[in-house]
Formats: sequence, structure tokens, C-alpha cells
Amino acid sequence: MALALAKQPPSADFIRPAEVAALSLHPPADFAEMAPLTYTLLREMASACRQRNVGFFLVQLTIPVQVDPEMWELATARYPDLDINLPDKQLGGFAAAENIVYFSLQSGFAFFQREHGVFLHGFGELPGYGHWGHFNEAGHRLAAELIARELLDRGLVPLTYK
Repeated sequence: MALALAKQPPSADFIRPAEVAALSLHPPADFAEMAPLTYTLLREMASACRQRNVGFFLVQLTIPVQVDPEMWELATARYPDLDINLPDKQLGGFAAAENIVYFSLQSGFAFFQREHGVFLHGFGELPGYGHWGHFNEAGHRLAAELIARELLDRGLVPLTYK
């Protein structure tokens, strides 16, 4: 792996309002209104794929607070109504009800970050980026490896994993 950012303590802005809303048992109304639209779009994409006999594989990404135990402890101290598994419960439940193949990166990312002490989100010392937000190079590499392994394990691609 070319880039491995060492773990540093979270900054004061370690969790954004949208991340709080995504994990909150009581999200703001505008955030809660997005779920039906998201489900409609996913349902239509899955339907379009089925009509064309093309596979549709839904992957749940992560946010830093879901995979870093220190961040999670700080987040729940500040926002006690958070559920670390809420996105997986919601999207996983939707996928099961719609017969959509679903995979979450959360457990694999949490294990890797815990075992290796490497941040998988954000860009370290770049101003304004910190260790939150989008996957960094290490996060993209791990996501690719986990998704490839899952696709192969489910027999959804005709290759062998090395």
C-alpha cells in the first residue's frame, strides 16, 4: 500500500452534522425525508438491471466515526442517541426486502483500522480535510479488496481471488 496515514487523535470537528444525522435515532426532518427518495432510486436502478439481466450489487460505505473506536466514544458522549449500525440496519433491511444483493464495508474497515492503526478516511495534514470524509488511498484500496473478495465469495464474478 503506497499511502498509510498514521492514526492521530480526532480533532474537535471530527464529526459533521450530516454524519450525526446518518447515525441518529432521531434525525432532522430534512434528512429523514431523503430516505424514501434514496430507496426509490435504488429500487429503480435494481429494476433496470433486472430487466437487462445485469447484476446489481449494493455496497454500504462507511464514515470515520463508524470504524474508529476513539471517535465513536467521543461522538456518543456528545450525541447519545447515535447507533453505529443504523445505516446498515436501514439499507440492509431495505436491500433484503427488495431482494438486492447487499454488502457493508463497516466490519472490515473497523477491523483493519483497529488492527493496523491506519486511517482509511481523509487526507491527514491537508488543510480542511483531516481524518474524516472521503476514503483516502488506503481506504480505496481496502474497499476494493473487500468488495472483490465479497463478489468472488458470492460467486458473482467468474474469477479467483489472489
